[in-house]
Amino acid sequence: MKDVTLESTVSNGIVIGVESRLLTRKVRIPSLGDDVFRRDRLTELIERATARPVTMIAAPAGSGKTVACAVWAAEKARSRRVAWLSLDEGDREPARFWASMTAALATGGTSAVSELVPRSRDGDDDLPADLVNTMRRLSGSVVLVLDDVHVLAGSDVMPGLALLAHNAPTSLRLILSGRSLPDLHVARMRVAGTLSEIMPADLACTAEEAEGYFAALGLAASAAERDQLLSSVEGWMAGPRLAALIAARDGALSVDAIAADPIVADYLRDEVLDQQPAAIRRFLRRTSVAERLTGGFADWLTGEQGGTRILDQLSRTGSFVSRDAQGKYRYHPFLRQVLLGELRGGTPEEVPGLLGRAARWHTRDGDAIEAVRCWAETRDWEHASLALTEAGLAGVLPGRIGELEAALGLFPAARRGADPAVAAALGMARLCRGDLASADAYLALAAAGLDDRVPNRLVVELWLAMLRTALLRTAEQPDALAACWALAEQAQVSASKQAEHQALGLLWLALGTALLRRWEITAARRALASARHQLTAAGAIAMRERTQGWMAVTEVLYGDLHAAAGIIERLRSRVPPDPAAAFFGAIAAAHLAVEQDDLVAAARLLDEADPSAVSWLPGEPDAESLLMLARVRAAIAEGDVAAAGDMVRLVCDKYGTDEPVPCAVDADIALLAGDPRLTTAALAQSGGAGAGRTVRADQLAARARLLLALGDPAGALEAARHCASDGELTLRDRITALVAATLASRRLGADREAARSLEQALGLAEPHRAYRPFLDMGGDVHSAIAILVAPASPAAGFAARVREHLISRPLAKPPDAPPGGREAPALTASELAVLRLLRSHMTNQEIAGALYLSVNTVKTHLRAVYHKLGVSSRREAVDRGRRLRML
Repeated sequence: MKDVTLESTVSNGIVIGVESRLLTRKVRIPSLGDDVFRRDRLTELIERATARPVTMIAAPAGSGKTVACAVWAAEKARSRRVAWLSLDEGDREPARFWASMTAALATGGTSAVSELVPRSRDGDDDLPADLVNTMRRLSGSVVLVLDDVHVLAGSDVMPGLALLAHNAPTSLRLILSGRSLPDLHVARMRVAGTLSEIMPADLACTAEEAEGYFAALGLAASAAERDQLLSSVEGWMAGPRLAALIAARDGALSVDAIAADPIVADYLRDEVLDQQPAAIRRFLRRTSVAERLTGGFADWLTGEQGGTRILDQLSRTGSFVSRDAQGKYRYHPFLRQVLLGELRGGTPEEVPGLLGRAARWHTRDGDAIEAVRCWAETRDWEHASLALTEAGLAGVLPGRIGELEAALGLFPAARRGADPAVAAALGMARLCRGDLASADAYLALAAAGLDDRVPNRLVVELWLAMLRTALLRTAEQPDALAACWALAEQAQVSASKQAEHQALGLLWLALGTALLRRWEITAARRALASARHQLTAAGAIAMRERTQGWMAVTEVLYGDLHAAAGIIERLRSRVPPDPAAAFFGAIAAAHLAVEQDDLVAAARLLDEADPSAVSWLPGEPDAESLLMLARVRAAIAEGDVAAAGDMVRLVCDKYGTDEPVPCAVDADIALLAGDPRLTTAALAQSGGAGAGRTVRADQLAARARLLLALGDPAGALEAARHCASDGELTLRDRITALVAATLASRRLGADREAARSLEQALGLAEPHRAYRPFLDMGGDVHSAIAILVAPASPAAGFAARVREHLISRPLAKPPDAPPGGREAPALTASELAVLRLLRSHMTNQEIAGALYLSVNTVKTHLRAVYHKLGVSSRREAVDRGRRLRML
């Protein structure tokens, strides 16, 4: 627009002058036709936003900014003063801008400002400050909407507008709407609390709005087509409008073809690309081969510098470039489609080179999917396969399996089966989808084609071993598992490349979780430690975090509660948290709380754990099963036989015996129930006479407990002694075996040996505050500690804490008791009040004063509380009250 001085004055809200008609259109709220779709959600959002002095609405072209503001302004103009100014390039000249603003305010009913802009006034004087002062003297308030404010960027208007925005009086509210927001020192307003922001996500079209918009446009679309269109346009409000135009031209809606339609391309060229300098447009075309970009990646593709600055600027100026939480930039799919079309049509000779550079970047970055896709687009299948093995599967499993299959689907069908790397990757993808038959078939194809000519052969061999391990569902195939373990140990010596470390780490992870399912805790612990080491060496951070989550579970089941607590704390402090690792950490924390006899914390952690937030890898124990195991152990700790048995039956009904719950707790339930029949059955399960099978290490400790319960202390002592020589026994089971040996030795009259076993058990348990192995053995442990642990013993302090927990442990609830948990003893209101005050360490006299009772009455209530709770001290009463949820 030509440079002109606005020759106009404002009188009583009427604009008079040579450009009056143009100015009238600029300062009036845009009229809304019958076909305009009104979104009440945005009207309410803008209304709430105007509670603060400045509201900023920034979003790309076609997002519905102007319509949303116009709908709000038209509705609110009936009850409050609303001024409107549509900006254009001519408003970059200060004199014209301030004159236009004055006219807008006058049209909105604020004519007192007209005297500020006489026709002879310069635009660079102190007018903004005068406007602020004038607005302060006004009665009432006005909201001024500045539409298309992005046109002012870099102009001489900005200092004055910034002054107005930062010093806006209470009588003035500003709404600044545009594709981007000029430099107005937004951070300062955010900190001061004077700014409301409406972002592109707020303007995005919802499913309900799309349905109403389609109806208003006369566009017939099914719910599936609507959802597909919304997904493709990513909430862009102009998308349905353009789709309606295309459908009217073609007579039908084809969502898949919209992105490449000339109508969409013309719109994006007019509104976005034509606004960019030639160098930026060239940058956009050359970087469009990538779906996501960093500044360094953009520089790698273009061979130039400054990619970060360009991408940041584009993301801030409403150019359909967004930045995700990981700091990567991406072009809107429609814009990327247009750019790729221009690249292939204008400089097709550049395309193969750009795709090759992109593929090498993705390979180095560990993104197998994008590396394969880029090479596949050039039909270079050898490089695509090589990139697959060099990038590895760590960045794919388990959440991007669908993308992996799509990328590998670009290979010709004949090559998919003949290439061992591709076949192995497809086998893992099928296994993740639960298609065991297809996974097994691809495993056979990959194994058949594996020879010395295969690049990165070791990587493929490790993938196949991982696949075999994950396919093993039962413990009846120990030889296959042993072979995979042997390969992992051998590769641990020879692995040197990053891809080999990554593949080896994934194999160790598969071995660790497979062994955990078989309840081989000690071996699983070693495998997971190796997995963490290898994945760290490979830089596979996400899979390393997942491994650490499993390590936390395994450490707490092993009994190293100190190590488990350290891993759990590291997982909790990670920012951002890894969902899978956080979930496994929560399960481990619940088990840890049970082992340390904090049942309230265990219940809370179990309630908070959400298995649906985790994508599972083949071969891993089931989430519900792991949660159920913790719940069963908590129920056993509470003495609730019925609840524990019901939960075990639920697991068996769903999984059979393929999950670790039944084998982990069968002996505990039998002992808690005190049923000789169940105890005998559990004894046979743990390797009794005639069992005719290998006994698991943990079953040795269980066998000692069971024999003790059946009145065979000699047999129990012999079983406990066998545990001492078993290298696969966990720390928890070793403590259990020592406690069982203590009780067996006492019954056999060997108090010296009993004391020695008890000292060892207490010494092993104290660093971990592991109370559960002692509590599970019942009241005999209490008397053993009282008699066998001398006051001068190094274990005396921990022994005293064990006794405290034994005193306040819940009584066992019979199996035939009604569901719903053990009933708390009935306390009167006064007795309950006294119990609650016991936590405060108040004296009896102070409690009496607080409750307006006599001291003798308080003592009477205390005796009743102690009797009903079955305790003999204040601390025991408080502990028992907490366990019974009375406090």
